[in-house]
Amino acid sequence: MKTIVITRLPLKSQLGGEELHTLDVALFLREQGFKVVFLSKCPVLKKLAKENDFKFYNTHKLPSSPTSKVSLFFFGLFYGFSLIESLFWTGFVRLRHGQFKFYNLNLADKLLYGFWAKTFGIKSVFLEHATIGKWLTKNPFLIVLKWICRSENIKVVTVSRRMQRGLENTLQTPVFEIRNGVKLQGSLDTNNVNSKQILFIGRLEKDKGFDIVCELAKKNPSLEFVCAGEGSLKHLASDVPNMTLLGFVNHSEIGDLYKNSSMLVLPSTTQDPFGLVVCEALSFGCPVMCSDLVNASDYLDSQFVCRLNEFEYRFLDFYKKAPSRRKSAYRASLEFDQKQMLRSYANFLNSL
Repeated sequence: MKTIVITRLPLKSQLGGEELHTLDVALFLREQGFKVVFLSKCPVLKKLAKENDFKFYNTHKLPSSPTSKVSLFFFGLFYGFSLIESLFWTGFVRLRHGQFKFYNLNLADKLLYGFWAKTFGIKSVFLEHATIGKWLTKNPFLIVLKWICRSENIKVVTVSRRMQRGLENTLQTPVFEIRNGVKLQGSLDTNNVNSKQILFIGRLEKDKGFDIVCELAKKNPSLEFVCAGEGSLKHLASDVPNMTLLGFVNHSEIGDLYKNSSMLVLPSTTQDPFGLVVCEALSFGCPVMCSDLVNASDYLDSQFVCRLNEFEYRFLDFYKKAPSRRKSAYRASLEFDQKQMLRSYANFLNSL
């Protein structure tokens, strides 16, 4: 049986698109005959792995990804010791599960397990979900990552076309795109749409444009803004009477929010690696208004995309046209078929 070892050493851990994407890939690979093992200290992945009967090895002593000043300092300080410990885990998995391929998610994984993958010729996929920024371009370990990525056994994969271009420029190595996907709905249901309800799903942070959503709510008091998520800008909603904060919502319950809402807004102010909520909303026939900094916008036409600097004054135009766009929203979601995405991962891993 072919074994895939999924590794993750995150700086922070919370349930989101990356974790759900990883679980979807793991479940599909198991269906296709792969044996999937988790080698991680991520509590979210640990919970998901246990719930779905995957073997999980807790590597809690390994450092978090060096993507902040503090984590970079400690990662650099103990890099040699961490390499030795990651060698132990590499050997441990080899003895317990035989030949395997790595599926590495975070920068720390790639710098530690990737070192041994290059040294011993272990075939590996380096998957990148995160927006390329100073955490990588100014990172002193970038030179090590570039050296590791020059291995013929290591392939870099990312989730969108724009991410692909950015990574190729930064790593100076070929990067493969496997577009993000969502589970498509069997039919379009418009029976329970609340024409006044505007939906936002995401972290309540400036990079997701939550402050812009609050301004939209203030300027449109006749509409009902419903927001699912947590974040440091939560306090901005305290003086917005037509805004309801739901906090964290289980993914199984989000479908009803899409079905019941007139439209979804996502005014991301920095490059969003993909914006999976955009595709999810479309799959339920919920029209979308996302900024052009959401990478999923590369695959959509102008009826669902708006320049960030035009977002506030074009909002009402998008809202008025939303009812007539539900069918085209549903059709647009066909671009993001999760089954095709998962088959692409299985085929890619088989081809290594």
